[in-house]
Amino acid sequence: MRALHVVERDGGYVAELREVATPVPGAGEVLLRVLASGVNRADLSQIAGRYPSPPGEPEGIGLEVSGTIEGTSERVAALLAGGGHAEYVAVPRGQTFPVPAGLDAIAAAAMTIEVATTATAVTPRARPERGGRVRISPRRLVISSGCAGCDSILDSILVDTVTGPRR
Repeated sequence: MRALHVVERDGGYVAELREVATPVPGAGEVLLRVLASGVNRADLSQIAGRYPSPPGEPEGIGLEVSGTIEGTSERVAALLAGGGHAEYVAVPRGQTFPVPAGLDAIAAAAMTIEVATTATAVTPRARPERGGRVRISPRRLVISSGCAGCDSILDSILVDTVTGPRR
């Protein structure tokens, strides 16, 4: 399979496409056939040589992905520690979440960090219950933008972004 890696060249760092072995999922992991991967500031920092992959994680770059679990038609997105700019990635099942209906693979990969941030910020503070409502101020930009896929992570919880005098 092909994957992007950061290499040092001529005193700088560049991303290079390499042929590497397809990962083999370990216990609790699934093999994800990557359809799209997002590019974010951490990727650019890795390419610049300022943000190496954590020890024990894939050496390739890419933190946000969407695709299908190999052998199924299940569409998921995942937030990774690295290695997402590849054709396949092994990812812990608990780091995947369903792609909302009507969302394409590119949008799903692009929203991964926002949705994870939203779920992490909302769940412990709001303590949402199944079928409940959570209101989020649009001034909380990252959280508001992540709401699009939040219902799939937060057990089908309806999430509203509140504007105007109805607050």
